[in-house]
Amino acid sequence: MEKFPVNAFLSILVGTALGFSVGAVAQRALNVQQTRACKKQANTHRLVNLRGPLGDAKHCIPASYLNQ
Repeated sequence: MEKFPVNAFLSILVGTALGFSVGAVAQRALNVQQTRACKKQANTHRLVNLRGPLGDAKHCIPASYLNQ
């Protein structure tokens, strides 16, 4: 049986780190977009914070869903 190549392990490690980094930046950009969207609809929507694997996620939810 062949030994597990170091290059393959490093490729997986770097790919995973790069994926999480890109995901965190994308999540931050989406949080800004959701915050701006909720400020425009402040009378009918509320900004909700959720905890996710890449940090906090913000979502603009209609207030009618939150009152139930």
